[in-house]
Amino acid sequence: MLKSKSTMGTITTPAPRWTIAKPAPTELFEAFPEYPRPIVQMLFNRGVTADEAITNFLDPVYPRDLHDPLALGGVKEAVEIIKQSIADSERIVIHGDYDADGLTATALLLDVLTQLGANVSSFIPNRYEEGYGVAAATLKKLRAEKADLVITVDCGISSAVEIAAARKAGLKVIVTDHHTAPKNIPKAEAVINPNQPGDTYPNKALTGAGVAFKLAQALLLKYVSDEKKRDAAEKWLLDLVAIGTVADMADLRGENRTLVKYGLVVLKQSRRPGLRHLLRTADIAPEKLTARSIGYSIGPRLNAPGRLGHANEALALLTTHDDGEARGLAFKLDTYNRERRQVTSGAVEEVEQQLPTLTDNDRIIVIDGAWQSGVVGLIAGQLSREYSRPAVVIERGETISRGSVRSIPGFNVAKALQAHQSLLQTYGGHAGAGGFSISTNKLERFRIKLEEFARQTLSARQLRPTLEIEAELLSKDLNWELLDRLSAFEPFGIGNTEPNLLLTVVIVQDISVVGQDASHLKLVVQPQGGERLTVLAFGMAKRRDELAVGKPIDLVGRPVTNEFNNQKSLEWHASDFRTT
Repeated sequence: MLKSKSTMGTITTPAPRWTIAKPAPTELFEAFPEYPRPIVQMLFNRGVTADEAITNFLDPVYPRDLHDPLALGGVKEAVEIIKQSIADSERIVIHGDYDADGLTATALLLDVLTQLGANVSSFIPNRYEEGYGVAAATLKKLRAEKADLVITVDCGISSAVEIAAARKAGLKVIVTDHHTAPKNIPKAEAVINPNQPGDTYPNKALTGAGVAFKLAQALLLKYVSDEKKRDAAEKWLLDLVAIGTVADMADLRGENRTLVKYGLVVLKQSRRPGLRHLLRTADIAPEKLTARSIGYSIGPRLNAPGRLGHANEALALLTTHDDGEARGLAFKLDTYNRERRQVTSGAVEEVEQQLPTLTDNDRIIVIDGAWQSGVVGLIAGQLSREYSRPAVVIERGETISRGSVRSIPGFNVAKALQAHQSLLQTYGGHAGAGGFSISTNKLERFRIKLEEFARQTLSARQLRPTLEIEAELLSKDLNWELLDRLSAFEPFGIGNTEPNLLLTVVIVQDISVVGQDASHLKLVVQPQGGERLTVLAFGMAKRRDELAVGKPIDLVGRPVTNEFNNQKSLEWHASDFRTT
């Protein structure tokens, strides 16, 4: 599908532009003298400038900082429908999705409804057979199997036609979703989605697991009168909420921040044997667990079965109470994940060999081939990061093709797909990522339309990656107080990213290449007026020739704690550097 050009090959992504955040006003520094200046600047960058807001941000409290679940549209109606369904001993099916967010949302509602005495089971679509979302054939099958009520999680908002047909056949449907709502909202018994028109719920960044949790909160409020028992039941769900929220790359401010912060506490002592064994398999010590652990280790392992086989194995890991079964499933998921990495690496290499020369006029990459639909999203993500532009990777089928989109700031995937929905069979997603299915004979027209949309949406300047620097440090700022204050900003993620701080004119004292694959740089530098500092620059060994002992450089990154032989030292993890 890529346009042929006379010269094959690809551009090298230019070095990122360094931009420094707008300085906080002087009066803000004066108002909070107890905080180091870089910390005040970071709070300002996040829009946190009032005393109460700072306290809430640095020390969120559960459940004080959560919104009322009954304020989320559709929740009241859903609770009454579910209550009646349980009373009538009806068969309830949770229709989930095959990614980490959909799986954790499914496990969460299965957990709660089982506690409440419901006759409940689950259905997770096969990526290769049913595809993304709610299929008409699936709903028809569930009804034939005597299902009375289907509750969708992390999907369903784009399935108005399918749901209408199912209801006509006598199936009741409750939709819980968080994806961008289309114009045609399903006419279900209840629709819960903070992003549907007219919904006034304050947190528009809830994930599928977050929405499921709000419904669970409301159900427990209805059924469990003892406040202590209700609070305990809620809290033991937070491990699932944290995984779904981080794995789906949701904004980690406001309510989501509270959910993830306390979810990590629960995850460290999770009652779910599957998660305990998954942490061991991934070699994550509970005391070292962070949001980053979810994003880079737990989430990919939960996603892997759905990419290469069937996600039911991941759901089984989340729901089993048998320790032996949990151990075996954790091993299986780890094996799937290793295979997924190998398949993705080979596919990316193959794709890059097919890429034509890219110019600033090529604002988007659109490529199709015989790749597994389970890894097209991973390929798209790597291409988007490497070439700093939206990437669409499509598994071309004989009649139906399936694709995934990953994006950069400035290009909204959900809007791009919605603008071309007339060409698509199904679609869904949010600003940074999405998926779709399409008739293969429409692929060329779709590519042309997407390229036009990208040229109208993105400027050439936006194709250059930007490294946003939050604050400049002086050597006196490099101390344990700063690290303690920085730790209060965790959990880091979208909307509250790990800070990039600037340390200028440090003198290089020593240079070495480290790592099993010799891909990292290890430096010893001398800051002005400070103590020597060890610097690790991951993946930057190829830039060794830019450095020379005795020469000054500017560093961007952040200070971290290094623990070795029960001793702590302060070191620097570099995001970038430049000679001065």
